[in-house]
Amino acid sequence: MMSGATIANLARKAARNSSRAGKSPLIVEAEDMGPRLAEHMQNIPFLGYRTPRGWRKVQTFFVDSSGSGEEGEGALTFEQFLAVVRPDHAYSVYEAGQFQVVIAEFAPLSRQHCSTCPEGGRCPECKAATYNTGPRLPGKR
Repeated sequence: MMSGATIANLARKAARNSSRAGKSPLIVEAEDMGPRLAEHMQNIPFLGYRTPRGWRKVQTFFVDSSGSGEEGEGALTFEQFLAVVRPDHAYSVYEAGQFQVVIAEFAPLSRQHCSTCPEGGRCPECKAATYNTGPRLPGKR
């Protein structure tokens, strides 16, 4: 079993290494959904505690990585995790332990986070404020 300090050190090291290597989170597009999703999600990069430029972390998922986890346990099984994956979002390993990983979900920092985002306000799917990338208005910061 790994200590919390060891897991945190590994995540910080992964953040530094992924930044130097220019790694990005794994993007899930609409065509990745369905039968090919499991294969696509096998390649989630370990970015550690880093949020890449152009993305914002939306939430994290505690997922079994041993393959022997069962439903009803503290960690999601891989199949349960696949059920919550959303198109137009990206994923990376945030922390990695011996038998579980924490996977971060990211949304792009753009006018639209996903296919249902409105032009402003809060998105019902992302549950996040949408960003206006237009020109800054006078007197607004």
